[in-house]
Amino acid sequence: MSLGDILAARGDDIATDVYYTVYFENGEREVIRGQTFAIAIEGETRKVAWFDNGCTDSHYFNTASKIWEPYQTLSIDAKDFRQFSSTNNLAELLDQHRFIEVNFENKDQLYMRYAYGCFARLGWLRYIEICYGEYNEGSYNPFEEDAEGHYYMAVQGEFYQPALKGLAVQAFIERFDNPNKTTRYGQTLYEILNTQTVL
Repeated sequence: MSLGDILAARGDDIATDVYYTVYFENGEREVIRGQTFAIAIEGETRKVAWFDNGCTDSHYFNTASKIWEPYQTLSIDAKDFRQFSSTNNLAELLDQHRFIEVNFENKDQLYMRYAYGCFARLGWLRYIEICYGEYNEGSYNPFEEDAEGHYYMAVQGEFYQPALKGLAVQAFIERFDNPNKTTRYGQTLYEILNTQTVL
């Protein structure tokens, strides 16, 4: 399907609609859209626990406590990564944590995460991103104070449709040896767009 076909199928209202992710008290999560949240949620009978602007997948429903809890980043020291990746299923861990980071001695990071991206009139797209973050002291914006006192300059990102999670994990492991260079496996976001229904 071409970009023009997707736009035509979406209709003119997409230009004015806003996306919201609703986390319901019953443990269901749904992405809705409308000009305002009130319009988007109109007619809904389920009780809303909370909602986010845009498309998010930042929390999971704890069935024991019946509350939404944030996913916790899985952080691995670079010195432990080889053994960790050989004895653990990184694909399952990505599903459990949504974000896996490898921390190098120089404070740089290699990470793999589930992400959503908004593409103008097209809407939101879900993908897996692998990226190398170069650690920098100070503030990214010299005109603003940075409470953390550092930032990461993301370089050499590569993207995968969620259906190719196994390939993304393979690329993540390969990139450990040369984290600031992409593998040959990644896709463009436009290629991913053509493989899934945009929210």
